Amino acid sequence: MSNRKGGILLHITSLPGNEGTGTLGKNAFQFVDFLEKSKQTLWQILPLGQVGYGDSPYQCYSAFAGNIQLIDLELLIKDGLLEKADLKASTPFDSAQGDCQAEIHTKAKTPLDSAQGDCQAEIHTKAKTPLDPAQGDSQAEIHTKAKTPLDSAQGDSRSEYRNASQAERSPRLPDGQESLITETNQKADFEAARKWKLPLLKKAYNNFQKNTEPFIQEYFYFQYEHKWWLHDFTLFMALKDYFKGESWSEWPDEIKFRKPETIKKYSELLKAEIDFRVFMQWQFFRQWHRLKKYANEKGVEIIGDVPLYVSTDSADVWSNTDIFLLDEKLNPTFVGGVPPDYFSKTGQLWGNPVFNWQRLEERQFDWWMLRLRFNINMFNLVRIDHFRGLESYWSVPAGEKTAINGKWEAAKGYQLLLKFRHEFGSLPFIAEDLGVITNEVKKLRDDLHLTGIKVLQFAFGSDAKNENLPHNYKPNFLACTGTHDNNTTRDWMTSAKKKEKKMIQKYLGEPESALQNAIEMVWSSTAKMAIMPMQDLLGLGAEARMNIPGTATGNWGWRFEWKQILPQHTKNLKELTEKYNR
Repeated sequence: MSNRKGGILLHITSLPGNEGTGTLGKNAFQFVDFLEKSKQTLWQILPLGQVGYGDSPYQCYSAFAGNIQLIDLELLIKDGLLEKADLKASTPFDSAQGDCQAEIHTKAKTPLDSAQGDCQAEIHTKAKTPLDPAQGDSQAEIHTKAKTPLDSAQGDSRSEYRNASQAERSPRLPDGQESLITETNQKADFEAARKWKLPLLKKAYNNFQKNTEPFIQEYFYFQYEHKWWLHDFTLFMALKDYFKGESWSEWPDEIKFRKPETIKKYSELLKAEIDFRVFMQWQFFRQWHRLKKYANEKGVEIIGDVPLYVSTDSADVWSNTDIFLLDEKLNPTFVGGVPPDYFSKTGQLWGNPVFNWQRLEERQFDWWMLRLRFNINMFNLVRIDHFRGLESYWSVPAGEKTAINGKWEAAKGYQLLLKFRHEFGSLPFIAEDLGVITNEVKKLRDDLHLTGIKVLQFAFGSDAKNENLPHNYKPNFLACTGTHDNNTTRDWMTSAKKKEKKMIQKYLGEPESALQNAIEMVWSSTAKMAIMPMQDLLGLGAEARMNIPGTATGNWGWRFEWKQILPQHTKNLKELTEKYNR
């Protein structure tokens, strides 16, 4: 079983750094180094699209464009498009990483240097960590003083647990040592990063225009390679600026309905802004493929993520209105979501327009074929979010306040994926088959030999027959402790109801070792892929949760700090991975 793999779920925005949010720069390369040193071969991320309202990676302005906030400005300095003084003079962000982050940028050799050096070692030896002597014998106190999430008597244990130091809450990994780490409240500041970064990207573009010679061939090839989506997107974004952020459904009819003469008119009028946005997309993809190449060279495969639906206010809907269910005014007639489930008693109402599968089939699924091909070029493996929507989807009449009054409608995912396999030879996709999964959905997954997903947090609500318990797994699955939509495993254990908590204790043991045992249970399973969110590796609580489904704001902001990753994390994760042949 040499194809068994393990890895970490961490979105790019959750990386450390001084640009308000994680980027595709030095810290991303350093994270690859951490994965390599700990013998991890998978890095799972969330969608990389240009986010809109709420900064959700699942609600983007395009299914193809990259998020320009992820462009790393230090790499633009390296390419000669900015100067160091440009960043120093304008940054609104303090070095929230402390001395550790300063070490990374000033002293440590990085993955972008020709010599790697002992970058990781510098981080751990020069930054103050919770393992400094000042900590005393805190490890011994953990088991005697801190009430833990699985205590039989609730009392005030949950609040005490949350108020305990991070050292008291962190998991012990396989060698029995306690993972002592420090608390962090660092969050991504998406709005501040946007306002700060855009003028600097404009400055980089102006510098590029003054000296295009080193890049011109690459720049023109990028435009040629991506022309099938690039102009629609950059014109769309330029128009959004021109119309003060209004949704395209509120634009004047002549541009809303894409009359050819009006498209030409605005393409000429907004040419400068369009060209600037082409430049930013070029930089995003340039940096992304540099990172992916480095990861692959280090033996790390990247699992990307494709949301089933696209945002109503997107270039995709505006330029392909016929493949969505819209009325004569181009407003959605039905929208997507899911019925009441584990996450919400009223279901989830996403509001995305649903596909017109009949029209897609008439078009030979061309839009979807391009989308899937695009993503397997971007990533090594591709997770299809809400995979069950390719078999049948929950269709809710537009205007409903909740997802309760929807109904299931048939999709044509089998025909689409069969055509894709026929033309491209393989289906390197992971089916996010969570939620209300019928036998028909399982048949679609299994007939096409797609990898499914098992979530350990869903395993303890019933009995030993629960299909999310590892002893019931089959090999062709990705098993994980939790997803971006779940609470952290530590806090999930705390908040579990009595019956579930009893099952947790039955399978995972006493509180002080329960998180360790949960991770080991996933890694030891027969599933060919094992993943845990970075928050679980660090033993974090609810403050580190990435997303709460059904809430529009306040999500996606969690970030880790390098000082949280200690040498023992690397050592223990490596040993765990070797122990279970991953």
